Amino acid sequence: MRGNSSPGLDLGFVGRVYVATAGLSLVILLCLLGRVGLAWICGFLLGDALALALLKSNELIAARLMQRRPERPGRWLVMVQLGKYPLVAALLYAAVMPLHLPPVAILCGYGMVQAVILLKLAGRALSNRSSRRKPAEPSNLEEDGGA
Repeated sequence: MRGNSSPGLDLGFVGRVYVATAGLSLVILLCLLGRVGLAWICGFLLGDALALALLKSNELIAARLMQRRPERPGRWLVMVQLGKYPLVAALLYAAVMPLHLPPVAILCGYGMVQAVILLKLAGRALSNRSSRRKPAEPSNLEEDGGA
């Protein structure tokens, strides 16, 4: 959807976020491989996987809500949407406390999805903004015949 003036929200946007997040996370982990320990890498991967899983659950819930009548979304959809956050908190507690994973590493991994989304939207907005500008006027040399 190149001609679309919306800031990058087409049907394939979320799929591209998954791929870009996985690629960027892999590059970051390869760069940090010799600099940090195994606990940091595991924490980063846990945060990244957690953020991707939450994005996928939001995508599935939104798709399901689009199929149903908007006046009554269904009790189980609301329960899943609200119940996933205590589950995430329990998972994080279970990972950080006994496994001694660094919380900063988990937060860095968790922030990758949000960073990719923001960068994609900013890039799309800049692209749309630059495509709306007028082309540069021809120089006087072309009008004079090059003389």
